[in-house]
Amino acid sequence: MIDRQAYHRDALGAATVRVETRDADGSELGSGTGFFVTENWVLTCAHVVPDGHTRVFYDGQELDAEVLCRDPEDGDFSSHDGSLYALPDVALLKVTATTGPLPDHACVELQRVTPQKDDRLFAWGWPSIAGLSMWEGMPMDFEALRCVQGASHPLLKTTCGQVQPGASGAPVVHLDSGVVIGLIKLTRDKSSSAGAVVVPTAMILDALTHHDLEAANRRAAPSDENATMAAHRRRLGRVLARVRDELADVPDEWRRSMLAAAWAVEAAGPVDSEDLALALLGIPLEQLCVALRALSGARHNADKACMLLRYAACCSWVRSRPWVAPDGAALLARERDASSPRVVHISCTDGLTLEWYVRRAPVTTDWQAVPLSAPDAETDPGTGLPLRLVHSIRAELLHDTTRVEDPNDTRAVEALWRRKGSQALQHARNRIFVLPAGSSDVDRDLLDRLQQQFPACLFVISAPRVSPGIKRFPRLVSLPVSLSAADEEQAVEDYQDTKYQVELAANL
Repeated sequence: MIDRQAYHRDALGAATVRVETRDADGSELGSGTGFFVTENWVLTCAHVVPDGHTRVFYDGQELDAEVLCRDPEDGDFSSHDGSLYALPDVALLKVTATTGPLPDHACVELQRVTPQKDDRLFAWGWPSIAGLSMWEGMPMDFEALRCVQGASHPLLKTTCGQVQPGASGAPVVHLDSGVVIGLIKLTRDKSSSAGAVVVPTAMILDALTHHDLEAANRRAAPSDENATMAAHRRRLGRVLARVRDELADVPDEWRRSMLAAAWAVEAAGPVDSEDLALALLGIPLEQLCVALRALSGARHNADKACMLLRYAACCSWVRSRPWVAPDGAALLARERDASSPRVVHISCTDGLTLEWYVRRAPVTTDWQAVPLSAPDAETDPGTGLPLRLVHSIRAELLHDTTRVEDPNDTRAVEALWRRKGSQALQHARNRIFVLPAGSSDVDRDLLDRLQQQFPACLFVISAPRVSPGIKRFPRLVSLPVSLSAADEEQAVEDYQDTKYQVELAANL
């Protein structure tokens, strides 16, 4: 039994992009959100893409974009929120990758559907909030139609969702059916949960008939459930495989009780382990706890439930947001796969959140996060790096290629590295090296030397913020995050409480 609404939220995120337009001097002219409707076509609002250099950001990759058309072409760009730009306020972009193929992505399914009052809707967007660079989930309800003089179709009004500037062009999905019913033109009130004004899909398709968008989207969008579920499985990566494998030996009656506890769904027949795994991933943490308490109580043993909690929590929702931003986890995976990864900054306050980012990354193999100790005063003469730091990295990398008798023997490790170093670096992809966040010795010079000596290694700084010097390091990339520092601290506390409840249920 799959939670279709959670699945449709996730599938929408896999097709959503950030759009930016800048002038020749690099100054921002417009920014907002867009979404793939074919393999290389992206829809957004026309007011987001004035004349200039337009780029699309997806899955940690920067892509060039050509504006194929704006409707209307001569709209009023003076209001950055799109309130003065005439309808339909739609732009079609053609996206190209500078090197290699486009990244693997989903496409939305466009349908000429008018929702009913109080139908649940959802959108992902990139709000323009100072100091934040994240996508934001926007749950909304359909409220009413808004007829506009001269418009071919009425606009859609939503409510019960706070929509920030920067979400212009975001796709709006109908959560029951999974089809996109329009794109956000503007917020009704950026300071409250008044919702948005949405350009309906019918108006978009009519405006782009000369591009035959409707037929092109029909060919590109998922044609059946198997195709969409395959993409869903790929995005969840090893998390889904782990949860599914842990559930494989759970008796069917216990699976049914977990499903009933979490979703109030009574399964008529056997519950497949993968279907149950999909139902448990991407749900609120407290909802996940209810299902695991049912398993823990039935088994009179908390081990299995705690293991499932450990794997599934990285996909859980906390305070109506994913604990781990899906695009942040994807960007982390992309850097780890690069032959020369950049230094990654994860803005989190607790090591547990770093662990969740490592777990959520859509890959098929396990990674190991290796904490590095603070740099010491003694310098390695060959590299110019702190001796203890370079020694610990070498010893960790050598572990997979040769036997290190005494990892604390600096000279022995150095001798082994001279013989086996190039071979050891081939195993760098299995590890993420976590630099000490609070050390003042972690500066631009240290990062530069680390990347020169260990080009295949991924170094991560896990801290709420980095110093201005490091922030200006040209090869530093910060992951998008979902939770504020206060929410993250509360989420970690909730996770520990959830674990305690699961353990308690086994002893009742």
